[in-house]
Amino acid sequence: MKRISLRLWFTASQRRKLEIFIYMALLVLGCMAGTFFTQKYDNIPICRFCIKYGMPELSANNADVFFTAVFKNTGLLILSMFFGLCAVGQPCLLGILLFHSFSAGCCLVKLSSGITVSGIPVYIVAAAYTAVTSIILLLAVRESVRAATAAFRMYVSENDGELLICKRLKLYFIRFGVLFFMNLVSSGIYAVFCGFF
Repeated sequence: MKRISLRLWFTASQRRKLEIFIYMALLVLGCMAGTFFTQKYDNIPICRFCIKYGMPELSANNADVFFTAVFKNTGLLILSMFFGLCAVGQPCLLGILLFHSFSAGCCLVKLSSGITVSGIPVYIVAAAYTAVTSIILLLAVRESVRAATAAFRMYVSENDGELLICKRLKLYFIRFGVLFFMNLVSSGIYAVFCGFF
């Protein structure tokens, strides 16, 4: 009996597009859920948690904004990297993506409440930063899901050699190093722009 696989139905390019579409859909759904719950039930614990740890204080200086942004996103990247090394980490990785987008929706709604004309630039900067960090996390989750799937296949088939595994792990950590660097740069730019307004 032949194993059913996406390879039988889609080309490599189509599989990549489908993969990105699924992750983008999760981001949109999570953001919509965060927006809805914050508007209707802003006192529930999950919304309060997301707002408290997802947004710096209004009186925060540039350094506080930078460190808040870096620690929040670095934590999600580390979790993504860890679950990418697990053969069954895929559900947790999708949960990380949903949590990030839910938190983003909560924070953007909270930031927009009672917004004035002078606060529009701050909101635009926060929305742009949220979009950038969402893309970075999407890339991290995509890389981790691929690594977790490869690990699962390795445990099931036991065909991969030790050299191939080492090569995959090396590329995996290099790619995450680039994503951590992108996170630092984007957080730094966000903190600088927040200081202007």
